[in-house]
Amino acid sequence: MSYVNFDNEPLMFNDDFIIRESTLTLLTNGNGTLTADKLTGMPGDTVVLVPTNSSYYRFNSYSVTGGTIENNVFTFGYTDATACANFGANYFTVSGGFKESNSYVNSTGGTAYNPVTQYLVVRGISGDVPSGWFKRGGSSYSGWSPWQANDYSISLNLRARVDIDIYANIGLGGKNQYGGSAWVSGYFNNGLNNTDVESFSFSDYDQDITHISTSWYYSKDVTTTDQRVSVYAGDPYAMGIRLSANVVNYTAPGYYWTAAARINSAGNTGTWTATGIAP
Repeated sequence: MSYVNFDNEPLMFNDDFIIRESTLTLLTNGNGTLTADKLTGMPGDTVVLVPTNSSYYRFNSYSVTGGTIENNVFTFGYTDATACANFGANYFTVSGGFKESNSYVNSTGGTAYNPVTQYLVVRGISGDVPSGWFKRGGSSYSGWSPWQANDYSISLNLRARVDIDIYANIGLGGKNQYGGSAWVSGYFNNGLNNTDVESFSFSDYDQDITHISTSWYYSKDVTTTDQRVSVYAGDPYAMGIRLSANVVNYTAPGYYWTAAARINSAGNTGTWTATGIAP
């Protein structure tokens, strides 16, 4: 069969088609570009399409007339054609919990202090999220620190449990009137500063009580739009628990105090969810 350039539609002549070369017009919905390695062809000819999204958008689908598209390959039909690349906003949802910790502080004299940082652990991802936002890296995606997200928000359920024990250990000798205390606090760090601070103190200075204990729960629900101010600034979001124990002993022989505070991982039930549009 020989080809003859003619007007738009194929014509029948003595049971044979006289077929013209068709033209492909490339279109987008305005949120990216579409290119092709050629724009004309005969029926059955193919063209490789290359959609390129604008920042904060991702390629979603094609709309096509006058041919077919499969796996970014357009196949000409018998008429002039259009191929439109459709792009949509790169919405994401990321969720998870907090890194578990059994950290503790213990004192038998003086003050002992232990600040504990519990970074966010990513457990679910929907959308195309930049790898640099998982700032601490690793296969567990430990650490979440977004930058330049649009329409961003994160909701956090901050939960922690601290068990506190104060002992008056009586051996040989007399008693004294001094004892032990523990001070603990919880807070949320948005990568730049601490917010939503809550504190608790517990003490025993009664020489007739040999052991007291309690559990303190940090429980805060926080929603914020805070992000890193630059690609270099700020640590990942974190829940912080400060543990402090203090013991005051005088020289009464055989009588001493112990103060201890420990994070109980059973209370690490916090969750968080972040949403927005990623570049």
